[in-house]
Amino acid sequence: MLLYHVKKMAGFTLIELMVSIGILTLLLSLTLPNFKNFQARRDLRVQTDFVVNTIREVQNTVAVGGSYDDTSGMRHYGIHFSSTPGENTMFIVFADSDSSGESDGRYTEGVDTIVKYGQKLLRDGVEIQTFSESGRNLDLVFSPPESTLRVNGANMNTIVNLTLAHDRIEETTVVSLNTLTGQVSSN
Repeated sequence: MLLYHVKKMAGFTLIELMVSIGILTLLLSLTLPNFKNFQARRDLRVQTDFVVNTIREVQNTVAVGGSYDDTSGMRHYGIHFSSTPGENTMFIVFADSDSSGESDGRYTEGVDTIVKYGQKLLRDGVEIQTFSESGRNLDLVFSPPESTLRVNGANMNTIVNLTLAHDRIEETTVVSLNTLTGQVSSN
């Protein structure tokens, strides 16, 4: 007697595949907006850290009597922030000196030497919304030998705040610079 064994086909039915694809599509559509917000928060954090580290680098360069170029002697170095609504915020690191070699505590285009980074734009979507100082420009100049800070040309005993924001999320970060102690921090 011959017995025929019928092998059962293993696999998924079309309905099972469609249900699985539907579930994966639903999960993906729920996670994609969160991923974009995660990227925006990460960009904001990275750019905040970049601003803080640039300020600290300039501050330390002045404190140790260092230089960004081959010149010897103590130099005044600063950071110029410029923010125009609707455009990327840019900042530059500059050597502050006029023709006599003295510092005026402000960035003067064509007079002060741009060093290190050249013109640096913050990443798309990240901008400095507000300075604690009035206006859309902020100059932080560190003077040797104690790395004394001048804000927009004036010696101030205050805390300077820069608020950074991303245009895709409702979050901001604040970079704080204590002009008395020189401490730089961010939240």
